Amino acid sequence: TVDLGSGALSGATGTAFLVSGGTVSSTYSGSISKSNAGFLIDIDKHESGTMTFQTGTLSSTGTSSGLRVQNSNSGAINFNNPTKTLNTGANSAVTLNTNNAGGTMNFGGGGLDIDTTSATGFSATGGGTVNVTGSNNTINSTAGAAIIVANTTIGASDLNFRSVSSTNAAADAISLSSTGTTGGLKVGAELPGTPLSR
Repeated sequence: TVDLGSGALSGATGTAFLVSGGTVSSTYSGSISKSNAGFLIDIDKHESGTMTFQTGTLSSTGTSSGLRVQNSNSGAINFNNPTKTLNTGANSAVTLNTNNAGGTMNFGGGGLDIDTTSATGFSATGGGTVNVTGSNNTINSTAGAAIIVANTTIGASDLNFRSVSSTNAAADAISLSSTGTTGGLKVGAELPGTPLSR
């Protein structure tokens, strides 16, 4: 495992943290922030090993495009940071939509705060397995879908959200299709001490 340290990344003109290819296991424990166009984190073709974003803060605001994982057909990607603020406006906050069959994407530690306007908050249609755990995970989308999961397995740890809100989506606010039988979506009332908002 490669330890990438804990320095902070900010001010990138393109993608703030880009992974293209490779099989190495690695851990990054720093903070990453982005407010201009481009992805906060973009992982493409990471075919094996485990990549972990462990501590620090992830912040995607303004015109940035949040997190994307694609073409990662095995191994695991862990977003364990205690604070994950993805306020991406007209851009999707979490995009797991292309060719991830065999891979696992975990959002651990809670603190996943997604806010969009016309874009989808959390989209996973590219296969593989996805889990969202911990407390205080929220999605608020003004005119886009809040959650779309299709042809992707919801893992045994489930997708756990304190609240999910989409007020003016043109289609379904929450859409789940072919997500397997291992886990499910839990929102508000199914989590102790949290409100339900749909």
